[in-house]
Amino acid sequence: MAATLQPPTPAASTEQLALKLDSLWEAYLLLLDRYQSAQQQLAQHLSSGHLSLARANFSSPSRLRYGQGYYDERMQASRRVTVESTDDSIHKISITSRDGVSAVDPEEKNSEKYKEPWREPTPPSTPHTAPDPEPGVELSKPSKIEEHIKKNLESETKDPLNWYGILVPPALRAAQADFISTVERPVPELVNTAQQMSTVEVEIKRLRKELKKAEKASKS
Repeated sequence: MAATLQPPTPAASTEQLALKLDSLWEAYLLLLDRYQSAQQQLAQHLSSGHLSLARANFSSPSRLRYGQGYYDERMQASRRVTVESTDDSIHKISITSRDGVSAVDPEEKNSEKYKEPWREPTPPSTPHTAPDPEPGVELSKPSKIEEHIKKNLESETKDPLNWYGILVPPALRAAQADFISTVERPVPELVNTAQQMSTVEVEIKRLRKELKKAEKASKS
């Protein structure tokens, strides 16, 4: 004779809910630790970036200051935000590069490239000429020459450091690396972790209500 399944007792149900609640609290604490670590990284990158920017302005031999006053209004963002939706209604964001300007590894940042003294570029000995046309390109009219130059300029990497010439202060390059690292690493980590924490908080509240109901049912 087949054994009949007995419904779980209130005590067993209460114990299971308590174990699930403990697991959720453990997951929440891990997310909280991750969130606080991302906050520390964000503060560290921003502080280092602004300090490097101040050094670049202080050591600049000219009166040119590196700041918003000298931004080119035609500049486009070099980073794009990608939002992905999951089955749990959680929107995960990621940062992708648009123009090939990538973040610098912290170990690479300490290399000679970011420490060498900056020298102001000397004027070229020969006048600047337009780039040689590609084979098969006819340059019989001025309009075609302008279109050819414009095409070559648009194909170049749109790195903001190019606004200040080829040789830029190492401190300015380090500031760019810090700000890029800020956008690519701690910012998406903070956003994604905050969403996960909100989801776990909702589950914790729901389980606490169920646990209270189960405890009342076991006492009655």
